[in-house]
Amino acid sequence: MIYSGIVYDTLAKMGIKDNECLISREIRPLRNDSVIFSKVFTTTGQMYKPGSYSYEELDKIRLEIVNEINLGDIVLLQSNDTTDQIAHAGDITLQIYRKARASGFITDGGVRDSNLIINMKFPCFCKYVSPVDALNRWVLTSYGEQIELPADFPNQSLKINTGDYIFADNDGILLIKNEWAPDFFARIYDETRRENSIRKEINSGKNLDEIYRKYGRW
Repeated sequence: MIYSGIVYDTLAKMGIKDNECLISREIRPLRNDSVIFSKVFTTTGQMYKPGSYSYEELDKIRLEIVNEINLGDIVLLQSNDTTDQIAHAGDITLQIYRKARASGFITDGGVRDSNLIINMKFPCFCKYVSPVDALNRWVLTSYGEQIELPADFPNQSLKINTGDYIFADNDGILLIKNEWAPDFFARIYDETRRENSIRKEINSGKNLDEIYRKYGRW
């Protein structure tokens, strides 16, 4: 089993710094048992200013992206909304993403219909929940472009591209850049086997000093 702790340890041994891979812990799963690990499909939106453009025309973008999502993609949304009031997705949007074969949804903004989403068992990570509809307040504007999500450090962000990887569970969300992936995947399973072996030997009653000498720090 892969979990965020072992993902973090692997990245750290690769020399990846915390401020290069840790996404803000303010973004939390709706279900504590949610786990997603896949490539990401990036989307972004913005606040709508009435009269600045046709909301109806721009709103069509959210329908277009369905055909662009690849099997297993995590839909990642940069909301560009600091109000902490508007819900940028609801259960119908996430049903559409699931129908499009996505594996989950992550946003630095908010969602609504949270109980319905929880019952869907479709992994959803967000900053907050709210009943406020986005209609005529906020709109999806683009997809497949580089986005930024807040890092787990004040006033810092992480640049993320479609095709990068994300691992997310109840402990946190980690970015694995596409260029890191070959080295990461070559290491992660060895790290997992090592920790599983340590657990097995502890449970078998072996002396802790012997285990430490054999495996080093855990």
